[in-house]
Amino acid sequence: MHSATIPAAQYVRMSDDHQQFSIANQEAAIARYAEEKGFRIVETYADPGRTGVVIKRRPELKRLLADVVGGRARYNAILVYDVSRWGRFQDTDEAAHYEFLCKQAGIPVHYCAEQFPNDGTISSALLKALKRTMAGEYSRELGVKVYEGKKRLALRGLRVGGQAGYGFRRMMLSKAGKPKQVLETGQYKALQDDRVVLVRGPKDEIKVVRKIFRMAARDHFGPTRIARALNSAGQSGPDGRAWVVSRIAKMLSNPKYAGINVWGRTTQKLRTGARRVNRDQWTVSGVRCPRIVNQKIYDDVQRFLATRFKPKTDEQMLKPIRRILKRHGRVTQALMHKAFLNENTYRRRFGSLLKTYKKAGWRPSALVRRKAKRYSQMRAMRKSIIQDLVALRPGQIHAIRHYNSSFEFQGKFIWLFICPVRRTRTGLLRWLLKIKKVGRHNAAIICTMKEDYSGVRDFYVKKQVGDAVNKFILLGDGHPWLSDAVRLERLSELFAYISELDD
Repeated sequence: MHSATIPAAQYVRMSDDHQQFSIANQEAAIARYAEEKGFRIVETYADPGRTGVVIKRRPELKRLLADVVGGRARYNAILVYDVSRWGRFQDTDEAAHYEFLCKQAGIPVHYCAEQFPNDGTISSALLKALKRTMAGEYSRELGVKVYEGKKRLALRGLRVGGQAGYGFRRMMLSKAGKPKQVLETGQYKALQDDRVVLVRGPKDEIKVVRKIFRMAARDHFGPTRIARALNSAGQSGPDGRAWVVSRIAKMLSNPKYAGINVWGRTTQKLRTGARRVNRDQWTVSGVRCPRIVNQKIYDDVQRFLATRFKPKTDEQMLKPIRRILKRHGRVTQALMHKAFLNENTYRRRFGSLLKTYKKAGWRPSALVRRKAKRYSQMRAMRKSIIQDLVALRPGQIHAIRHYNSSFEFQGKFIWLFICPVRRTRTGLLRWLLKIKKVGRHNAAIICTMKEDYSGVRDFYVKKQVGDAVNKFILLGDGHPWLSDAVRLERLSELFAYISELDD
């Protein structure tokens, strides 16, 4: 045991949540190395259940690099189990780059289980480069094996990942093929030997699916008109929400509704961006799943979609915007929603809604432009807060349904409110809180914006929002609505109050 010890951080990672002892084994090996070499662990960065192929899904490694580069590190070395735990990057230069950032800051990386010292000699550099290549190759080979394994399961008619989809449910089967239970959203099979198949969902969902296909096949309604018709009739969609055009379009093109088991229509190997696969490369099972619509109606819909769905030109996309402008003299998001237009589609095509308006020939007033800018700032702030929370509690914060207005932590649903600034007639500073149908969320974080929208002025945590519907509150310092809320100095303090956030 060394009398003088060097402060060090340890970085541990496992790529699968089922590797129950991987993190513990790494920490034990690192502890032995630290004792032998005279290090003292003062900081731990852990990425449990995180892939080593890309860095964007490893918040703790990003935090480590940020601390090192930003000069916030309280240690003089970084201890890692081996080269593969640092990462299985497909480009070995990427792994070298992250290690170089640490070395450049005067904080070397030590690989505790490797047989060579990371001392910068030619032999260690060659061995390290070889290990990095082997780590990347392992991921590539494993990806091929996993793909082939899933393909074999899909050919047997089994469900391989993904949600069941509207009108279907997932049934868990035993190894012998006997039904065990229907899996709800977010549930997974209990045993590795269990299998999952698709079964028909509730009768009311099946009725709606058949109605959707009939409107497309017989009435030649496109997804937009179908969504408009269903919403006007008060027919709620998945999860009780209004129907959106993109979901209708995906349903109409999915072969499973005709009883055809298809897998591999898209691919995302090695964490690359998702891309579509040619039809002749799809994995089609000879074992059919329960069909909801007959083959003739499905084929009729596909012929209709083939002649209808073509990439729209800029002018075609701007046509409904100009129609709104002609009718109302202005364009707002509310008017776009009323016309079943998705503002995000226009943001992706033209860069922003303001640029869309300009393309359509309308120059909004300075007030509208200022509001649009503030709305963008608030959206960015909401996203940034969620990212900060995820970084503070990696693997424990879960966004609900991929939107950033609420999240789940330790089984508790927490709503996130971003309150814009308002000035009263007498010049007093206030913040507008909009509460819309959030009764199922048992707590809330209220964020009041700074007057210049450069950041958050105050964070509040409120135990219970209540069943308020379409409620607007103009908050000020000392407002009664915040009487049972706790003001946070920093966002990280939220977790100190989590235990108090009960129903």
